[in-house]
Amino acid sequence: MDLFEQNMISLYGVEGQSWLNALPKLVEHVAHIWNLSGLKPLNSLSYHYLLTGLQNNRSIILKIGFDRDSLKREENALLAFKGYGCVKLIQYNNDLGVLLMEEVLPGTPLKVLFPKQEQESIQIASQVIKRLHTAFLPKNNSFVTLEHWLSILDQEWDVPEIYLKKARSLSRKLLRGCEKNVLLHGDLHHDNILSSQENSWLVIDPKGIVGDQSFEVASFIRNPLPELLEQSDLKNLIENRIQSFSKYLNIREERLRAWSYVHAVLSMCWMLEDNLDPQNVFELVKLFYLIVNNEV
Repeated sequence: MDLFEQNMISLYGVEGQSWLNALPKLVEHVAHIWNLSGLKPLNSLSYHYLLTGLQNNRSIILKIGFDRDSLKREENALLAFKGYGCVKLIQYNNDLGVLLMEEVLPGTPLKVLFPKQEQESIQIASQVIKRLHTAFLPKNNSFVTLEHWLSILDQEWDVPEIYLKKARSLSRKLLRGCEKNVLLHGDLHHDNILSSQENSWLVIDPKGIVGDQSFEVASFIRNPLPELLEQSDLKNLIENRIQSFSKYLNIREERLRAWSYVHAVLSMCWMLEDNLDPQNVFELVKLFYLIVNNEV
């Protein structure tokens, strides 16, 4: 059983297994109604079933998910980010839980620049963020707020209380001090920024949340994992990222440090919720805790 199947069964039990069993027929049906050909599943699947293929002569990605609410949120984000540096959404069907997108080509992830071209990757990510954050927030939108995301911190988790308390207090302070709410990608790490022949770099997999623009860089700052933890001078590498993003995006360094810590704790809670091993993220939580307390 591969990781994708394990995740589906771990998260959704018998319903997840039934969904997996029905996948081949669903793919066949979608291929028929959307005139798709040459569909092949991607490697290293995690929570969604992704296939490459063609629609007529256009290279596409077909994304299928068990969690239709999650796909609906991604659909809304893709539509809102249209023309602002995000992959193009071609078609979608909420009833079937499928999205059809243009394939980003050549599609090399920004991760290939790590760690030798670290500064270049920060500059690219900054340009991507600036473009994304010029997208207009639709009126009467149904996007989840960052405040809602952070509410998970108020639950009890198998995490040392000192880290949870710090994350709770910092998140409240950061939300109060927010100067501008924008539509955020929400998960803008190295593997979600891909090289594109037409637009240099495009993003994929937007979560689509509304919140403080300075939250956007937190995912990038703590990735890629586990490779980031293997760096001999990790503390200085992270500080350079914070200082560089502060300069390129005109955001105060202390907000970026604080959001990086909060995001790491948030991610650890999500992993515990999904019964995943949070050890790598926990190592970053401990380091960011020292950083925000000026102890290193």
